[in-house]
Amino acid sequence: MAVNIRKLNVCLAIGAVGLAAGAPATAVADDGMTVSLSGGAMQSDFTRAKLGAPSDVIDDDFGLYGSVEVLRGISPGWDWSASATVLGFAPNSFNNFDDGPDVQTSLTSDFDAGIANLDIGRKWETSRTSLRFGVGVEALSTSDDKGLSAFDEVNSLSSDISRSYLGAGLRLSAEGKSRLAAGSPFSVYGGASMAATRGQYSYDKGLTNTTGPSGTQSESERGGMNHGTLEIGLEYAPTSSTAFRVGLRRDIFKVDSDTADFSNVFESTLEADTAYVGVAISF
Repeated sequence: MAVNIRKLNVCLAIGAVGLAAGAPATAVADDGMTVSLSGGAMQSDFTRAKLGAPSDVIDDDFGLYGSVEVLRGISPGWDWSASATVLGFAPNSFNNFDDGPDVQTSLTSDFDAGIANLDIGRKWETSRTSLRFGVGVEALSTSDDKGLSAFDEVNSLSSDISRSYLGAGLRLSAEGKSRLAAGSPFSVYGGASMAATRGQYSYDKGLTNTTGPSGTQSESERGGMNHGTLEIGLEYAPTSSTAFRVGLRRDIFKVDSDTADFSNVFESTLEADTAYVGVAISF
């Protein structure tokens, strides 16, 4: 999804101007609760990008996405929301990369993330459009692993390196929705968020070598990770209490870590694209 944060910010600004000019905006007077569930499939190329390998040598990374959100109105125009999201990639494995025929090589790579958000939002609405800005906190947990095995008729080498992160920080978000026509059950929606977290990185390395040194190594350090999302899709609301969504989402993880023994092993920026379906039920 070739959308960047700067372009989306411009679109949101234009949308806000159009909302103000098109009809009087009012604060939403709703103290009800909405529960949203969504799930989908993810795709990325972080394994191939890190190794600089062509697509005919290393496949894309694939995984599953799931999210649940609860939103509750607290006063006219104000609400709070809490959400939990899981991103899990299957291990990406490939063999005999850039080695001679007498050496068998196997490499694996995977990435997982868990995200929890809590925010307070301000919402404005007209007959066809709605706009919400939110500020809150995000807790972020990630884990990525790299494995290498190489062997021939005499020697064998096995190395496993893992990195985990746990942190929290400020999160800002903006989202909007517009009906395709007055009274239409179909709407287009979009949104963006950015969280800047600080926390703890942990690194573990294990090495087994039949002809050389073997052992384990562990390190930890304070660091940061920025997490951004971009989202766009189509919503169908057959009733005032039920809505179905089909959308695209991009997650962007930017790492701030300088551990010398591990910094070149893992990606500094990881992007994942998701196609998903979802349902929202209001009470």
